[in-house]
Amino acid sequence: MANNVIVSACPPGENRVRRKSGIIKLRLPSWNIRSLMEKSIELAKALHRHKIRIACLQETKWLGAKANEIDGYKLWYSSLKRAKNGVGILVGKELVEQVVEVRRKSDRIMSFKLVVS
Repeated sequence: MANNVIVSACPPGENRVRRKSGIIKLRLPSWNIRSLMEKSIELAKALHRHKIRIACLQETKWLGAKANEIDGYKLWYSSLKRAKNGVGILVGKELVEQVVEVRRKSDRIMSFKLVVS
C-alpha cells in the first residue's frame, strides 16, 4: 500500500521527513541562488550543514539541460541562456535512486518524480 505524501515549501534548514499514520511529510526549500558559477561547492556545504536532502534552485545560469554530481548531491538543471534564468533540482545521494523521472519544460520550469516508500 502506497503512503500518502504531503509536500510543503519551507525555509532553508527545515527539510524533514516525518512518518505518522502512513503519511510522509516532506519539506522542500527553494533558493534563488543567483548563479551557480563558482558557488556549487559552497551550496553543497550549506545543504550538508542544514541537513537538506532536496532543494529547488532558481537562476542557476548553467547552460544546457544536464545532470552533475556536486559533493554528495545530484543536480539536474535546465537553462537556455547562460546570462538569464535557469532552474535546478538538487537531490541528496541517499534519495537519488528514488528519482524515477525528471522533466525539463523550459529554463523556468522543471518537475521530478520521487518514489517514497
